[in-house]
Amino acid sequence: NYSKVFILERLNFYKSVGLWKESTEEQKRIHKEIIKSYSDLGHSVINVPFMSIEKRVKFVLKNSKVPGCVKSAGVFKKCPMIKSKHLPNT
Repeated sequence: NYSKVFILERLNFYKSVGLWKESTEEQKRIHKEIIKSYSDLGHSVINVPFMSIEKRVKFVLKNSKVPGCVKSAGVFKKCPMIKSKHLPNT
């Protein structure tokens, strides 16, 4: 049972490589609908801004309680759900 949903901010600067069938406008609409659906279901929707992978991991861990993650002196030492190379050093 999840009470929080983390939504990654859309990237507005990527170059289309033909993987998406939807136009940019359709992608934006779908993104908004996903957020609305989670919100309507009672989830707390948290927007994760664009930043490095390490900073995103730190942001998500800071805003959630992830089982098994060990934090010591403000630094995540162990988190079994996340590859150690992505754990923030500070």
